[in-house]
Amino acid sequence: MFSLTVMLGSGQFRLMYKTEEAAVAAFAAVSSAALPMNAGNFQLRDDFGQQLEGKHASIHGHLLEDLDQSKLAAIELMLNNARIQNGAMKQAQSDPALRVGVAHSQTPILTPMGNGRFQG
Repeated sequence: MFSLTVMLGSGQFRLMYKTEEAAVAAFAAVSSAALPMNAGNFQLRDDFGQQLEGKHASIHGHLLEDLDQSKLAAIELMLNNARIQNGAMKQAQSDPALRVGVAHSQTPILTPMGNGRFQG
């Protein structure tokens, strides 16, 4: 699955394509529409019934994205964040100043008993 995002004016529009060939063709159409010598309008239709029409002068940029690869990138980013968090936790456990804070957080908390008294 592929996504083509076209920035027009202050908005952006996302078109979806099932095949790389269709997505690349749409990307090329937007690229050629953005050239100064092509002063007309452009029109795109995706594989899910969306249709986009605009003036070439309104195009501020466009992005072609392979969504399968983007999914892998998002997973790698989440794993990297987990590694960072794990490293920070290990470092915090070996930091004496933070270990004092951890020790204090493990002190008993007052909890109500059945007869209205508190246990601590």
